[in-house]
Amino acid sequence: MAKPEARFQGRFLKKLRNLPEGVFTKIMRSSDNGVSDIVGCYRGWFCAFEIKAEGGKLSSLQKEFIERIRLAGGHARVVFPGDESEVIEDLSRLGWRDLA
Repeated sequence: MAKPEARFQGRFLKKLRNLPEGVFTKIMRSSDNGVSDIVGCYRGWFCAFEIKAEGGKLSSLQKEFIERIRLAGGHARVVFPGDESEVIEDLSRLGWRDLA
């Protein structure tokens, strides 16, 4: 039986993958500790989402990774059950990033 966090992660990833203007994937393993669970690109923005079950806490490395993505101009955050709609709304407010 999958842990509650893993089930939530799967449901959230499915919602992200249904967004027509983005591509997202689950990080299975990384040589770097702290890398977020889901990463992707939405409208030209790099996005990273750390998935936590209710009451879950970020490690210092996870906090650092999220902050580094934000400082680099990307969109990163922790996502708890119940946050899905808010995250999708936040993404919908991101305009297309002109990378040319």
